[in-house]
Amino acid sequence: MDVQTDKKDILKLPICIWGTGKYGKKLFHQLEEYIPICREVFHINIMDNVKYFIDNDIEKQKSKLYDKEIKSSTYFFQDTIHFCVTAMLDRKEVCQKLERNGFQKGVDYLPSELFIEVLKEEILKKREQVFCKYGLDFLWAEESLENILVAIRKIYKQLSNEIGQIDNIQKYVIFSIIIDKWKDSTNKKEDFILIQKYFENAFLVAAFAWYYGNNIIDIVEGNCKDREIVIEEKEKQTIGIVVFHYYGGGIEKTVSLLLPLFIAHGHKVVLITDDYAPEKEYNIPKEVYRHVMVYKMDGCIEGRLKELIECVKKYKIDIMCFHSGYSNLPTFYDMWCMKLQGIAVLMEIHSAFFPIIMEKKEVSKYYSYMYRMADKVIVLSSTDKVFWESLGCDCFYIQNPIEIVTDKQEIIAYRTKTIVWVGRLVKVPKNIFDVVLIMKEVVKEVPDAVLKIVGLPGNQFIYDTLMQLIIENKLTENIELCGYNPNIDQVYREADIVLMTSSSESFCNVVMESKVRGIPMVMYELPWLELLKDGQGYIAVKQRDTYAAANAVIKLLKDTEYRNRKAREARKSIEPFIEHDVYKDWKEVFDSVIKKEGRKESVNLEFSVIEHMLLSAICEK
Repeated sequence: MDVQTDKKDILKLPICIWGTGKYGKKLFHQLEEYIPICREVFHINIMDNVKYFIDNDIEKQKSKLYDKEIKSSTYFFQDTIHFCVTAMLDRKEVCQKLERNGFQKGVDYLPSELFIEVLKEEILKKREQVFCKYGLDFLWAEESLENILVAIRKIYKQLSNEIGQIDNIQKYVIFSIIIDKWKDSTNKKEDFILIQKYFENAFLVAAFAWYYGNNIIDIVEGNCKDREIVIEEKEKQTIGIVVFHYYGGGIEKTVSLLLPLFIAHGHKVVLITDDYAPEKEYNIPKEVYRHVMVYKMDGCIEGRLKELIECVKKYKIDIMCFHSGYSNLPTFYDMWCMKLQGIAVLMEIHSAFFPIIMEKKEVSKYYSYMYRMADKVIVLSSTDKVFWESLGCDCFYIQNPIEIVTDKQEIIAYRTKTIVWVGRLVKVPKNIFDVVLIMKEVVKEVPDAVLKIVGLPGNQFIYDTLMQLIIENKLTENIELCGYNPNIDQVYREADIVLMTSSSESFCNVVMESKVRGIPMVMYELPWLELLKDGQGYIAVKQRDTYAAANAVIKLLKDTEYRNRKAREARKSIEPFIEHDVYKDWKEVFDSVIKKEGRKESVNLEFSVIEHMLLSAICEK
């Protein structure tokens, strides 16, 4: 490498953005928001620093994105520009490629979220320039918090009257002095209440979100989350359900089962989504109110929070249940804003604790703080309940509702030798590419066996790679990519065996759906799943042991009596879950937040310390 730099030099360098998809576009729009403040503080146009985008597959891209050229990685490695910002969800391969070519993280390349953090840090170091511009350059340390609040609110009003809407980033930079004052306070809870008297909740939370980002520990430990919940006396509460979209995966399927359950028991229900795709969505009961967010999760946070507040007021929501935060820390700020509005907040975690931690190492240590923001956390296994409770979260284990099949599938020997795989086509945690290795072995013994893969690919690269593997292994007659099918019953009618290659699940609707229909399953070991603890109706092999999985499939296809026994076991083992009153559990949760029942103290303090240490160690790797 010719060029060596560090964080303080980054903003002076020409940069390339590696990624042209959702995350590359998000970074570009974030940088656009920083144009005014960068002119003010650094006297530069930050967008002039962006020279071009990089894409692994240049042939599939247009020549330009936002008037910036798109170049190949080969071009980048031959170019004189040596600083790169990676902007994609799965950047492991890109980072490995950069490091093979001599690039060092933090010196020659940064992930997009860290690049924005560095930009923010540099702006905060020079914020006195902004203060001077607006006449706020007096000795802050000697002023009382209330005097600072009065002065800043006066400036905001003055600027709004004189020049219209003041730039958001400049507002947050000015507000940062209030946060600094609050951080040094010996009475954070009371001082935060004072701050609330001067600023609306949406702006307040947005300013904290800009300042803190993912590092939410100070907010939670500063007692900002504890607010009086005031719910109107009524027989049934109005429940808001927040989920990114309403199609495609197990989370959305669970929500589709909860909607009619809550409606049937007299609740008013509001479904709130970022996305709207009626042609793909699950059925919505006519009694459910629908709100599609104008301000998306990756957009203007202040606008989003104002919209959520208006939604709460319009529908008179009492309890807001979030189903979208277990992998997205920004949901923390949605939850916090709702609590500041006096709304009870629930969070359902649709994943086991281990994959959450391992797949999101860079933010793992913050998750327990996020879940503590919720009045109650809903988990999908007793194992997860023990884990999150030990970290201070108030947890309930509630199984997912069981979808009742009115026309039960007849349990008979295989008819078509059809294996079905259902889920999102992703590498982690579904291990979709493993199915090719499994079927390669299966067809050696059962040449006419067919695997039908049902679900949406995580991205085009996953789909193309899967197709390539199928062709290379001469399995085009044995593996069929069926796409997404919301009519899951039709899918299972064709199945003799269900194959699941996940390395992690929580309750797992695929297990539930196959057992309800009496279809035996072959899967990787997931011993914490409640649906599997009786050991009935399935064959589990070691994680990623494709050879053992193939042998299990072969045994079920060849041994009729064995397959029928497993099928009967599957149906019998689901009966206790079908008979369980799921709404009774949810009602207990609703009642507990209305009656303000605190958690029953069960935290093992020593174990909690151990867990925090382990999470920190994982996060640093």
